[in-house]
Amino acid sequence: MYGEVLIVFSNIQYVESQRNYFESLWLDALLA
Repeated sequence: MYGEVLIVFSNIQYVESQRNYFESLWLDALLA
């Protein structure tokens, strides 16, 4: 149970970091 929660949490962290990365790329493209 605890391991599953950790897996889900790490997946959420990964998705958030990917989303932030693409948003920063998008902003860089807009401001360039």
